[in-house]
Amino acid sequence: MTHNFQFSMGMGAARDPGTNRMKTEITEGTKMDKTAIHISQIDLVAKIANLLATDFGLKQATEKQFNAIIEAADIIVEAMRHEFVPAAEGIGLFAWLASDDTGLSSRCMARTLWPSAGIPEERHFGNKSHPLDPDDFGRCHRFLEAVPEAKARIGEMSAVSKQWAGLVAAWDELTALYLEELPSGRCPKLYARMEQILKDA
Repeated sequence: MTHNFQFSMGMGAARDPGTNRMKTEITEGTKMDKTAIHISQIDLVAKIANLLATDFGLKQATEKQFNAIIEAADIIVEAMRHEFVPAAEGIGLFAWLASDDTGLSSRCMARTLWPSAGIPEERHFGNKSHPLDPDDFGRCHRFLEAVPEAKARIGEMSAVSKQWAGLVAAWDELTALYLEELPSGRCPKLYARMEQILKDA
């Protein structure tokens, strides 16, 4: 059985492909919108199907493919029902892991410093992820604030990769730039410094 992807949504879907996001822009985790979003599962299924049809040329879906779309929509709808959980200062490793303020590079820090914690490996991105931009750095900074004992051990991250070694060597400098520029919501000086360090690594 196949499904024809012909849906009328009543309004166009405005999509942000992410390609125009300024890498200097940051989102402070503790100030993110914490409001839960209630989404119609049927409408979301239709939008995903339209996206697959218009952007990827999938005009018909097999039963397995259509069930996967429904499953994906169910996961998104359920996730959107939950309010944002920030990583508060001093909450500890496991409370931080349960928060919504984690990322690839900050989880790499946690996994490296506490290998016995059983933090799952990243399936598609490897396990040596380092911060690439101010947003990534901000999550790493808040990890160190949430798990204070990690601060004294940050030097251990130098063994993960050349990129980590370069960033760790300049961590205090990067932190100062981050805190200086954070109120503006943009960190061009931090991004430029990170870019140079990673280029030289």
